Amino acid sequence: MNLFENILPPLTQVAFLVAIGAACRAKGVFTHYGTSEISKFILNVTLPIMLFVSGAQSDVAELAYQGPIVFLAGVLCPLLGFGIGALVAWLFKLPPRQATVVRIGAALSNTAFVGIPVCAALWGAQGALLAAIYDQGINFPLLLLAPLAYRQSTSKNLWKELLLAPMVWGLALGIGWNLLGIGLPIWIETPLTVIGNVTLPLSLVMIGALAMPNTFAANFLRPLTAFLLSRLALVPIAVWALALVFGWHSTGVSVIILQTAMPASVTATVMAQEYGAEANLAASGAMFSVLLSLATLPLIAILVLGR
Repeated sequence: MNLFENILPPLTQVAFLVAIGAACRAKGVFTHYGTSEISKFILNVTLPIMLFVSGAQSDVAELAYQGPIVFLAGVLCPLLGFGIGALVAWLFKLPPRQATVVRIGAALSNTAFVGIPVCAALWGAQGALLAAIYDQGINFPLLLLAPLAYRQSTSKNLWKELLLAPMVWGLALGIGWNLLGIGLPIWIETPLTVIGNVTLPLSLVMIGALAMPNTFAANFLRPLTAFLLSRLALVPIAVWALALVFGWHSTGVSVIILQTAMPASVTATVMAQEYGAEANLAASGAMFSVLLSLATLPLIAILVLGR
């Protein structure tokens, strides 16, 4: 099995879209105001639609039957990552705004756009299914953890905002529609799918637009190192060590470990921009996590396959 041939295609697609965003910002195609408007469009329109379609099309019964442990891991592993990120931020003595981005960066990974193709390449259809189940689980900490962390000191009505957030309602309505057993009519499903599919590529382009070279100043080196160390190394190694200690050996566990080793979450990066967090650090961390994962993912895969 050639790990690089399996892992390279989805990562290069991500890197290509990020590079387009960086080039557009450098040429003045995007401004700071423009990226702010794009993030609002993603969080309030395309992402809720994508989550609705995902919830409506998922086989809820099959997910519950085949992957409860994987689904639970998708919910719980981000909490472990958040704790590791908090410890690293404390050790690096980061200020609160940067520490928050490091905690969220450590907690949330790109389990869909990168994770599912990579797991499919390594373990076939079963790997793709289990990766998708993990991705369904991570939606819950994604929709709660990032807004809670980013807005904890700036919003008096956080829980009200969360309950009214379009992305939360998009997922809830999609699952509700699914449970009714009524399929989406093709004339509704097709345009919604097209709009939802815009979310990830548009988000990646925005990451490139936010991660400008002038943000890579010397004072950015410490928080960026903390971000990348947590996201790409410490979190997956911690999950791998837990699996080793408890003797967990299965394809599902392997998928869980590899999903925790993916680059930073695109959606969480968009949220950093929308909620007024340290967006440049979040975007720079996301971009560099894609580039460095070309080296780290094969190493984690070797650890996983050698268990």
